[in-house]
Amino acid sequence: MKIFVQYLNGHLIFLTVIMTGSVFMNPCLAARTNYSLGIEASYTDNSTLVADDPIDDLIRSALLGFEFNEDSSIVQANVRSLAQYRDYREDSFSDEVLLYLSLDSTFTLRPSSFFWKFEDYFSQQQLDNLTPGTPDNLINTNVFSTGPDFFFRISSSDSLYVGSRINDYNFENEDVNNSRLILSLAYIAGISSSVDMSLNAQYQDATYDTLEVADFLRQDLFLRFDSRPSRSQFVLDLGLSYIDRDETLEDVDGYLARLLWHNQFREYSYFRLNALSQYTDSSLNLLSSGAQTIQFDRAGSQINGDIFKEQRIEAMYHFATSSSSYNVQARFSEEDYEVLPQDRLSRGANFNYTHILSRTTNLTAYLRYQKYVYRDVEQRDTQRVGGLSLNYRLSRKYTFRFEYTLNSQDSNVQIAQYDENRIFISFFYGLDPGTYR
Repeated sequence: MKIFVQYLNGHLIFLTVIMTGSVFMNPCLAARTNYSLGIEASYTDNSTLVADDPIDDLIRSALLGFEFNEDSSIVQANVRSLAQYRDYREDSFSDEVLLYLSLDSTFTLRPSSFFWKFEDYFSQQQLDNLTPGTPDNLINTNVFSTGPDFFFRISSSDSLYVGSRINDYNFENEDVNNSRLILSLAYIAGISSSVDMSLNAQYQDATYDTLEVADFLRQDLFLRFDSRPSRSQFVLDLGLSYIDRDETLEDVDGYLARLLWHNQFREYSYFRLNALSQYTDSSLNLLSSGAQTIQFDRAGSQINGDIFKEQRIEAMYHFATSSSSYNVQARFSEEDYEVLPQDRLSRGANFNYTHILSRTTNLTAYLRYQKYVYRDVEQRDTQRVGGLSLNYRLSRKYTFRFEYTLNSQDSNVQIAQYDENRIFISFFYGLDPGTYR
């Protein structure tokens, strides 16, 4: 709860300043806002997600969603937030307030040469990945990042980039809170109007509040190839990383490779591939998961102060027509930690299908599969989720939803097994609150 209060006292004030400042700084206001209000009731036959003696509960919720977008010559900002109050009628858990916020904004202080960036992502993450993700196993997390970007034109095709960031990472009731200073330098050579090559160097100084043994200095050097033909994009990074850790821990060095390919083959249809092999940590992944469009793994990285080698590949195929849309995702990842015995292998797939039955009604079916293999503790979990959702628009602003989900997990550890049936009934005004996260 402490991090939640700190967030309200600090970053929401900052959010107000951004939105108010955009109004006064830009006479040709291009801001767009949306909000939603909703109520929801859900029944579950296994609220605590246990293998034996399940507890059923009725959960009543109130939801408030908000979205702000500004796209002008001075401010580019995208803000999405969702607040939810949950009342557990059978007291399987204490009543709670959940908050989600994603803020990504850029201020143009001098066109094409001087920008200032702000990012803020507040969410809940699973604390212990070895046990089910019930409310008592979720903690509030927040990452805040800000800093300038400078571009200096060297010639008609080449430029120099200099940037810095101050990042602050907070994990509720954990000893891995930390702050970082990041300095970046890049020489960018324009090969053509749609192709750039760059040599990049990055320095990172990480300081932990209480876990001083986790402090490190990191240096990355890599080449980047960036191609943007038509409505597609292809980005490839190849380089090396060196991480200087505390005297009691061994230094880490190795290669880094990152690939992003996005192919917009139709107006509303695309294919996206994201692959990487690099050294990272749970704080860096918290920032990147907040900013990226593919957020496949609900559990995310395990929360700790260790460095680990991550190898990951994610693919998404989205196809849409006037009456339906398909979304297919597949993922494979491997985490190899330097010190902690938390090495993990995971793979999974998602499938979503939405069909517009009429101007007022649409039906969505989804399937999700995840498998985790924890090598050091010899635990293997397989999670399967399936569901049906029916949306009925009573009017342009009012929507009724009915949803059923079947959630199950098989495991070789008894405490991690469960089966759950859940029914949702919700009524909301405005946009679907689920679109805000």
